Amino acid sequence: MLEYKRVKDRLVLTQPYSFKIGETVFSLPKNTSWNGADIPKIFRPFFGGALSAKNAEASLVHDWLIYVKWDYKQRDLYFYKILKKNRGVISSWCMYQGVRAYGHFYWKKR
Repeated sequence: MLEYKRVKDRLVLTQPYSFKIGETVFSLPKNTSWNGADIPKIFRPFFGGALSAKNAEASLVHDWLIYVKWDYKQRDLYFYKILKKNRGVISSWCMYQGVRAYGHFYWKKR
């Protein structure tokens, strides 16, 4: 279970958090912080803000998978899978498509 607190403009784990993809287990330590979901302002009325509870787990896992350089297609699909647990299918699909389009553009620039 994901347990975190908001500290200014970030989310911070208050307990260690683990998740598994296939046979790989990822263990994130207490005090891991992340910036939530990068949602353009125009879409926030529909999907919530960066620190929305509905997006917290998916954004944490997605950010961690970026950090460990996990395959981008797999991490984006996992992002979608987690979102579906916490949101409706349509909003999850829209956010997944946004990550696919925006994420590719964003990381190409870096």
